Amino acid sequence: MFRQALIASAIAIGLSGCVINVNAGSHNAEFLESRNLNLSASGITALDAETGAGHLVIKGVEGLDSIRVKADIYGDADMKYELILGRRGDTARLIAKIDDQIQINWGDSPSIDVTVEMPKSLNLEVKDGSGDIKIQGGNNVEINDGSGSINLSGATGNVEIEDGSGDIRVLGGKAVKIGDGSGSISLQETAGPMNIKDGSGDISISNASGELQLDDNSGSISIRNHNGSMDIEDGSGDIAITQVQGSVTIDDGSGSMRIKDVTGMVTIDDGSGDITVRNTGGLNIIDEGSGSLSVDGVEGKVTLK
Repeated sequence: MFRQALIASAIAIGLSGCVINVNAGSHNAEFLESRNLNLSASGITALDAETGAGHLVIKGVEGLDSIRVKADIYGDADMKYELILGRRGDTARLIAKIDDQIQINWGDSPSIDVTVEMPKSLNLEVKDGSGDIKIQGGNNVEINDGSGSINLSGATGNVEIEDGSGDIRVLGGKAVKIGDGSGSISLQETAGPMNIKDGSGDISISNASGELQLDDNSGSISIRNHNGSMDIEDGSGDIAITQVQGSVTIDDGSGSMRIKDVTGMVTIDDGSGDITVRNTGGLNIIDEGSGSLSVDGVEGKVTLK
């Protein structure tokens, strides 16, 4: 039987709102129950969410005056978990996680799948253990994720993501900062400076504006229709860049390189791989390394060292 308990735990962290801390039932991570929490959004400017294992969906809804949470709980009869929705000042706080002291010895680990509806204009901070994340809306969005895919669209402010593993997709937003261990990265229609540090995985950027600083260890890089200069340091993987309003600087270890339709100067320091340059405002080859070099349609100064 489910029971509500430990309301004092919410008081201890300075929250007011709904608190559920229960023992829940059945082996092999079977579905236990759904819980619904609701909090008035009056005076709230931000939502902080701390979630463990399970899927997380957050939807920003225009004109909504409350924060609504649905949690689907999967686990074992002796499992303990926390589910809290409350506020501290102008910040709402959501906690949905399994007791981290529980030792899981069966095949299917317990989890809490969480769906949140919130006012679209709220700032959002998410700390997640594992599981896919899908976010629609929000103003400034900050995500710290262990593993699982991240899909973010419709943010109106800045985006900051620190991720261990899993694919990342961002559509919209202003300034973007990403630190990623592994998994692909896709950015579309962002409008602000971008700072990306990536361990491994393919990177795709399209229809974006703002200066780009990209430090990539391995994986292909594809950039198309970009308004702003870029500085790329790449370990290995093919690079394709086309339609850039600005300058392009590349320090590359290995992999082919194709640069086309750049209004500014292109500067290349390459270790190995074929290089093709077409229709740029200038070209400076510091080191072409090993591989073929093909150049055509450069309007400005050309320097080959």
